[in-house]
Formats: sequence, structure tokens, C-alpha cells
Amino acid sequence: MNIQRIKDFLSGTHQEIDGWFFPLDQLIFYEIFSIQNSLNIGGDVAEIGVYKGKSLVLLSLLKSESQRLLGFDLFDKDYQKITEQNLSAFGTVENVALQKGLTSDLSRRELDALLHTPLRFLHIDAGHEYFEVLEQLELFVPFVSDKALMNRDGLRLCLTRFNICEFHPWRQWPSRDNKTLFKATG
Repeated sequence: MNIQRIKDFLSGTHQEIDGWFFPLDQLIFYEIFSIQNSLNIGGDVAEIGVYKGKSLVLLSLLKSESQRLLGFDLFDKDYQKITEQNLSAFGTVENVALQKGLTSDLSRRELDALLHTPLRFLHIDAGHEYFEVLEQLELFVPFVSDKALMNRDGLRLCLTRFNICEFHPWRQWPSRDNKTLFKATG
């Protein structure tokens, strides 16, 4: 983590990037990564729904140099170019990959190739309807580590693979090898 660049982002450079990412949420991300780092929790990072990269920039600063950050988005208009410019200006482009298109169009094989290291943090900010978030969870839960946190934008709520069943007790959540990871009972 580049502490000075993180401080700069939190104290004002975030205002130079178009998008929604409130200061409280920024601090929550910072604290999550600080705790994960102190506990030696590793893994890659993914964001679904990038827009112009406001939260992606902070995630690029919070991850370690060896960790990958994957940003998934439709990247309408020239948003991918704007995101790349924002990453260059305010974050880091090292080990950052942007994936254009609908995540629901990605096959399991494509996700396996993209997400070969378990995720330590997953931020879902694409589609804000219940069924859209559920679809993202179904796609990405198999790729998060047991110690990972998942954040659904706007809820200020972090989930793990294990407490997600509190929200969806009728579902069976697959593991990476498509065997049932767990099923809530009740």
C-alpha cells in the first residue's frame, strides 16, 4: 500500500473522479484492507461495475503490488479510457486488468482463467436490483477465499462465503470445482 497516495485520495483527489463513492465507504475499504493485511490475508481483488473507476482507483492503491485487481464493466462510451486515465493519474495500473462486457456472458472456463487466485475482496457495484446482485454472487462466490469479504455497493454490508446463506437460506452455493460449498439449513 502506498500510504501517501491513499491519504491523498481520501483527503480530496477522489473528488476529481466522476462517480459515487462516499467518504465513509472509502474509509471502510481502507479499514478492511488494513485488517486483512495485519492478518496476512492474501488474494486478488475484483470489482464488478467500475463506471469511471472511482472505487477501482482506491482498490488499486490498497492491494499489494503482487495482487491482481480485476475490473468488470460494460464500459459504455469512452468509460474504459477514462478509467485507465484515472488509474494512471490517481492510482496504479500495476497488475490491474479491465474486462469489458457483461459478466453474465462469461463462461465458467473464462472466469476460471481470469480468477485463478482466490479473491480476498469482491466489490459488487453493477446492477442494483436484487436479481442482478444475486446473479453476480452466483458467478463469483466460487472464486472468493474463505477469509474474503464481499461488499455490495450502497448497503455498507460486507459478506463472507459463510454468512451469505443468511440472506439466501434456500440456495446451495457452489465451490470452485462445482461441488456444493455449503447449504443453509433453516
